[in-house]
Parts: sequence; structure tokens; C-alpha cells
Amino acid sequence: MNPVTRITVQTLILSSMLLPGAMAQGRTSLSVGTFHSPKGFGASVEVQGADHKSFDAFTLMADVHGILMGEFSTPGYKFSYTRDIIFKHVDKSDHSIDFYAGPGLTAGYARDIN
Repeated sequence: MNPVTRITVQTLILSSMLLPGAMAQGRTSLSVGTFHSPKGFGASVEVQGADHKSFDAFTLMADVHGILMGEFSTPGYKFSYTRDIIFKHVDKSDHSIDFYAGPGLTAGYARDIN
């Protein structure tokens, strides 16, 4: 198994272990979204804590830079997980703002061209 495939499999195993654990800890809401750009695309899942003062964020992204131009034949990827604690919440009449920080990890593989 080549190193890229091995890391991809390990990352998917890790994410499949973390998400059910976050859901089992009394989490109250789940938010799912996607994002798209010329450099890549991906999906993100946020699991809100029961106390509404923390959340877990899982993001999986494909890096497609250089593929459309034929520079590379396979995309890169990135997985990240963060455990975020909301330390300030501000409510306005038409929106709200959360300030948060927390530990996390990012793993992936992408080609860099110079």
C-alpha cells in the first residue's frame, strides 16, 4: 500500500471513531455543510455540546489544485478535527457572533508546486 493510500485509510478510520464518540456524549445538534473553491472542495460537520458552550468540528477537504491544468492526476486531501470552546457569545438584533478557541489536529497530503 502506498503512503498516500495508507494515510487516507488511517484518517478515515480516525474520523469514523471520533464522530460517533462526539454524538454519544449528549450532543444536542448537528450541522452539516459543504464548501467549494477553485483550489478544492469539502464537507464539514459540527456537533454542538449539550451545554451550548462547546462544539466538535470535523472537516474533510479535497485539494484539486493543478488537476484541471493537467499538472497532477490525483487530488490531495486534508482532514481536521477541533474541539472548540465558546468563550464569548454576542447577540445582535439580526445576527449573533461567537468567539471560540480550542485544540485540534490536521492531517493530510497535498502537492506543493514552486
